[in-house]
Amino acid sequence: RQTKQQDVSFSLAGKRVEKVNVKKGDTVQKGDLLAELSGGGLKQEIKRLEYVIKRNELLKGYAEEKEALAIEEKKAMGFDEETLKRELDALKQTYRYQREDYEDALELDRLKLAELKREEASSRVYAEMDGVVYFVKEMLQGSTSTADEVVITIMNSGDCFFEASSPEYASYFSEDQNVDLSIAYGSPD
Repeated sequence: RQTKQQDVSFSLAGKRVEKVNVKKGDTVQKGDLLAELSGGGLKQEIKRLEYVIKRNELLKGYAEEKEALAIEEKKAMGFDEETLKRELDALKQTYRYQREDYEDALELDRLKLAELKREEASSRVYAEMDGVVYFVKEMLQGSTSTADEVVITIMNSGDCFFEASSPEYASYFSEDQNVDLSIAYGSPD
């Protein structure tokens, strides 16, 4: 029996398994994408939100620059002190409202984006260790996901331990003895 194994399952239920990147017997490295669920437009929505966030950050920056220019223009108009103060207060209030609108939109869009990225991460499963794919659920691709159902198993092919089900075999080995195991015929299953 192998000393290390990873049982892979999706945390989301009810989604279609869009892609399976491995088959039984494949060697995988830690971090390899094993399978992913259908996103249903998730990638496009993430890209759209990223664009909207960048655009609103730029617009907020432009508003701050426009406010600074408008303040300089008002100061150059030659108003008396009281009129200038009223004009600047009104101008600053207008731009403050505009900045707050951009900040509110940015905050909401960032929260939505974080949620979508969490959903995207939950729809992908990765190898958490180097090893060999020992099991892949039959007809996995195209099936509907069930939360926490083991769909892929990876085993470390390097180290294993001998487990005897009959006591008479135990005398052949001593504890912590290293051996090389060769299967002459059949399979170790």
